[in-house]
Amino acid sequence: MRLALTARVADGATEGRLARDRYLRHLEGLVVGRDPRRGRVAEGRYVHDLGGFSFALPEGFHAQTSTGLADFSAQGPDENLGISLIHLSSGGDSLLSRAFREGLAADSVRRFRLAGYQAVRGTVAASSTTAEPHVARAVVFAAKNHHSFALIVNAPAPYEADVDATLRQLLGSFRRETGRASPLRLRIRRVAHATTLAALITTGCAPSGQEADLVALNGIALDAPIEATRRVKCIAR
Repeated sequence: MRLALTARVADGATEGRLARDRYLRHLEGLVVGRDPRRGRVAEGRYVHDLGGFSFALPEGFHAQTSTGLADFSAQGPDENLGISLIHLSSGGDSLLSRAFREGLAADSVRRFRLAGYQAVRGTVAASSTTAEPHVARAVVFAAKNHHSFALIVNAPAPYEADVDATLRQLLGSFRRETGRASPLRLRIRRVAHATTLAALITTGCAPSGQEADLVALNGIALDAPIEATRRVKCIAR
């Protein structure tokens, strides 16, 4: 989606070669694809650079493509247990984070420190709309730079003990992070001689594995001719 939008904006927002070149210069440095600083899995850990934290994935859990509200989700080995991380706010105590805390059963709420961050844990209030009874434990915490998150473990009711054990593992492995990954960015490059995208890749126009993204960004095939002096979109860190 981001790649397609970038390509359409760059090529369709203006008319004429000069206008196109001028607009492309404004796109220099735009993040291409998913920003790894907003969450990534590395060496068995989920790392969120902007939030300044990480936690280890319990043994047997595998990361999934997140949909809906969740920034990250993982499924247990028997697919009964699920882990979700929701980015509630990037500006302090948002309405969403307050609403989430208020959705915890009042008699289950406990305040504590999570690697130095303020946190609240509790049981998510049961929903009458769920066909099968589920149990869900949640930890809402305020992380670095005013980001707030909800870490949730859920499963059908018979697996309540496994939910609690999984949450203990997550919290036990939770730690602060100070590093930061470098995202891929859009780089505008003027070609000196007639060439193709395939040839430009060999000179560093895109990292290995980014060929399809390069084609999408430029709207031409890898072997399509590119005339000299034309500006093309490349991908680099």
